[in-house]
Amino acid sequence: FMAVRIYHLDTVPAHNDTTDEYAWTWSGMTLLQTGTPRAWSNLKAYAPHHKPLKWRDHKYNMVEPWLDHPPIYALYAGGWIMAWGHRDIFGVDLWQMRTGTLPLAALSFVCLAAFLRRYLTPAAVLLSLLFYAVMPLMVWQQKLVVSENLFVPLTLVGLLLIEAQAARFAGWRAMALLALGTLLPLIKVAALSCCAFLVLWAFASNSRSARWLNAGALALGTCAGIGGYLWWGRHFNAGLFEGILSEHHARFRGFQGLQVLLFEPVLIAKATKDVLAILGAVLALQGLTQRQPAPWGLAVLVYAGCMTFFVGDNRIFGWYFIPLHPWLCAALGSAVVRATRERLLGLSILWYSAALLVIARLSYDKQLVAAETMRVGYLLAFLAVPGAWLAWPRLARATIPALNGAMVLGTVLCCLYEIYLR
Repeated sequence: FMAVRIYHLDTVPAHNDTTDEYAWTWSGMTLLQTGTPRAWSNLKAYAPHHKPLKWRDHKYNMVEPWLDHPPIYALYAGGWIMAWGHRDIFGVDLWQMRTGTLPLAALSFVCLAAFLRRYLTPAAVLLSLLFYAVMPLMVWQQKLVVSENLFVPLTLVGLLLIEAQAARFAGWRAMALLALGTLLPLIKVAALSCCAFLVLWAFASNSRSARWLNAGALALGTCAGIGGYLWWGRHFNAGLFEGILSEHHARFRGFQGLQVLLFEPVLIAKATKDVLAILGAVLALQGLTQRQPAPWGLAVLVYAGCMTFFVGDNRIFGWYFIPLHPWLCAALGSAVVRATRERLLGLSILWYSAALLVIARLSYDKQLVAAETMRVGYLLAFLAVPGAWLAWPRLARATIPALNGAMVLGTVLCCLYEIYLR
């Protein structure tokens, strides 16, 4: 898990693929050293105060105070790079900056494992974690110095607290949920989507008395966090802060956000057409059809639905997908294991087709096989196996476990090879 994230840590994604990494880091460094955040921003609200600067082949409009986002993640990113000995914001090193994402990724992995153990078989947990470890889209975006990589593990911690409350209520855990609800909006306003999911899951998973106490603690904390953010902005410059909020509000361009977040995955600002992520979204939503909604289904729907309020379809960046990653992998891993154990023909055909597409796309994109050969081979494989399974059900029952496992192996190897090539 950690090895594939450390590999080419500072080159993939490339320097300046997103300069937001520097905004978060510079803001935290200057806030810690001077008490006032300073970083770059292109928001028009700052226009009279922009100070253009060219640094490492890129133009930045420096502003002070920097009020684009709440301060908590900036403090983490700035404190991390200062622990490396940096004090000058223009002397920072991208590799050292991104090492701060590794503990957060590890915490997400551990918390996800602890949570999934409550709902899935050991095999399904392991496969979900394997997908989470090697899917390239997730590996690359977890390297970025962006706030989503902090509120994902905190959301998972919140889920573990809620689950523990369901087993035995404790006042200190309710207070921890209150603190967590306060902290999330102070990381990024978009983290309110995760707050909403936690409140709904508290209602869904706890007893009647505990659900109101836990949901109430989260909701009260969320309101406190929003109030803290509003105080923060007005403390520095009330007029500027109002202009920034208005400009963020004016970016909304329609209600296509849910569709994009579920079915059009993005890396930084480029659509990837990642078939595993899309299939994970489909399977996660299918989890809502059960008598008791699967947590990954509710998480995906609530997050994407709430984010539709915050973003327009013309400004959906790759890091907005990071909070979906654990749940897409959980849905994918659990579905593949269930299809294999229960010899589910339709679900096995779906997995086989998606995995075959992953292998074919990599072979074509990297020119591992001649294009025409790959096209013919793909079509034959796509039709032959499902056709044989449908024609001879006994053959399907006998071969589904082996072939599903082989496609898992092939998909994982393709993911690792793609990471290696980048």
